[in-house]
Amino acid sequence: MACAFLFVLLSFVLGPLGISALPPADRVDRQGTARIEKRDPSDYPPTSTSCPDQPYTRSATGISPAESTWVASRASNAAQALQSWLSKTDPAFGQPSKYPTLALATSGGGLRATLLGAGVHQAMDGRETNATSMTGLYQAMTYESALSGGSWLVGSLAAANWATVSDLQSSLWSNTFNDGLLAPGGLLESVGIDGNIIQSMHAKDDAGFPITIVDAWGRLQGYALLQQEEGGISQTMSGLTQNSNFASQAIPFPIFTAIGVADADQGSCLPVDDSLQFEMTPFEFGSWDKGYASFISSEYLGSHGDQCVTGYDRLTYLMGTSSDLLNEAFSVLPAGTTQLLQNVLDEFDKTTSDCQFLLAAYPDPWQDDAGTLYLTDGGESNQNNPIWPFLNHRDVDVLFVTDVSADGTDSFPNGTEIYHTYQQAQNNGLSRMPVIPDAATFASQGLTQRPTFFGCNDENVMTILWMPNQAYTFQSNTSATQLQYDPDQTNAMIKNGNAIATYGDSEIFGECVGCAIMKNTGTALPGPCQSCFENFCYN
Repeated sequence: MACAFLFVLLSFVLGPLGISALPPADRVDRQGTARIEKRDPSDYPPTSTSCPDQPYTRSATGISPAESTWVASRASNAAQALQSWLSKTDPAFGQPSKYPTLALATSGGGLRATLLGAGVHQAMDGRETNATSMTGLYQAMTYESALSGGSWLVGSLAAANWATVSDLQSSLWSNTFNDGLLAPGGLLESVGIDGNIIQSMHAKDDAGFPITIVDAWGRLQGYALLQQEEGGISQTMSGLTQNSNFASQAIPFPIFTAIGVADADQGSCLPVDDSLQFEMTPFEFGSWDKGYASFISSEYLGSHGDQCVTGYDRLTYLMGTSSDLLNEAFSVLPAGTTQLLQNVLDEFDKTTSDCQFLLAAYPDPWQDDAGTLYLTDGGESNQNNPIWPFLNHRDVDVLFVTDVSADGTDSFPNGTEIYHTYQQAQNNGLSRMPVIPDAATFASQGLTQRPTFFGCNDENVMTILWMPNQAYTFQSNTSATQLQYDPDQTNAMIKNGNAIATYGDSEIFGECVGCAIMKNTGTALPGPCQSCFENFCYN
């Protein structure tokens, strides 16, 4: 019953919001229910442990020593991959004394974001067999951020040791998305995994940790997106550091984002425009924003003082946090669903007025009384593109933004989300964000119909390559409520994502991307770059 509720609930919530090849990933047999192996629900709760010798919290004065060391090691791999891609694209590109740092951001938007973002990844990944003008750029990325449906993609890839999109499409997604794993009557109910989910929540509750509906929501995602047994019940974000591709700095550094809800303890379920932005990485959890400006080791998330635990950073819980829109459900639930709701709430002695139960809950290590932080989907503050992590202390020069938001009546992006991030950056004195126009300007100048380069002519800001969803090869403005895609639809959406990355397989776009990447490096540029800047640069 809990599974049916969550599917119905999500449907009504999301409707209105519309160089060196990496080693091949292990393939997983996904026939029938072969992947559903029983694990004890008690594997889910955090467990007590000895505290580390070094402090596990810090103030947000810069990136952590661990991240700094990792990024420094990643730099040579990324630079080699970028030079290889540039030489292939046009040998006239010069070699700079210092290569720019690149990052990729994937927006939210349910499985629409997962699949279209997967297509962008596939088009850029040098391990894929079908080459595009962008092939090899993924290996040149240093960072990768994701929000909501984007976090489903990055979480799925990361948990599989950064498998290729083609591998996960064939070994996992085509089965689970076709099964309708999250739908009533689908595989989810037929194998009875909802019982394991409820039991794991009771185990976490019995261990003295806060539980919310996000525990269930995240674990449901695990069965669809993670290859590990029992939906990745024991996989942690900090555990990703043990994966060989992360340990060898062979892939971009992953970052999930979410947003704080400051007044949840006073019954306010929704964030405001200037709510605190939080990020989650294999090393740390926290926020750069004034009013919090601190981080805790992801491994020791949930700890307080000399009472340390591990396991709070379950990957499914963090993915569920980044995609939690359940706090907006109750104002739009139609008649006839209240009994489903009540059955779930009764299981944990909650009512519809228990706002905190609808948000992700994290013990706050900085509060003397061991208070709780409440987080939700960052898209609720109209910042559906996870750009924020690159506006503070990370020296990213060029950011690729895959925007598959459903802003307008046609459910395609119209610039609203990235403009709102620009406004908030201005309000917070963050100067790395280039000037972004409002939605009216996006429309009047036709920016919604093509990629746009922002910040081309300002060496003091980050250059943003905005790549909006368009129906290049498939009607890709699917509803975020669509949680079931047959294999043909899955393939079509991914192929349309390829087209988003290549501007419809444009003959000139690859070189123009190279021009944008290298513009501010002081090196010689090929002759076509001037035309590229005229066609794609906004400022």
